[in-house]
Amino acid sequence: MVDRLTNMVAIFDNPALDFSKNRADGDDILGDAYEYLMRHFATEIDRKGQFFYTPAEVSRIMAQILGIRTARVTSYTTVYDPTCGSGSLLLKVADEATATPTLCGQEKDAATSAWPA
Repeated sequence: MVDRLTNMVAIFDNPALDFSKNRADGDDILGDAYEYLMRHFATEIDRKGQFFYTPAEVSRIMAQILGIRTARVTSYTTVYDPTCGSGSLLLKVADEATATPTLCGQEKDAATSAWPA
């Protein structure tokens, strides 16, 4: 299943599928597609008790609860998620911040990580 998802995401490396000029301000087509696929794959895997996927909406609300939008954020501000999985919460916090903080995440299961080790 991981290989299948990796192959599907790799399809978007094709320059003919560059949607950057066809999107509204703030849209993230590839990110939205990734979250959609993760939500459906994670639902299947979670039935086996392997991991839990945090929906983007929950990550967005958590980022807002942190108050990151009104905080004095600099590149020295560090945001840490000890169970980051694909990094959804970290990305939503960065989206909400007025400046880009330093993002740090840790994940036990390399299969759920969005970034290469």
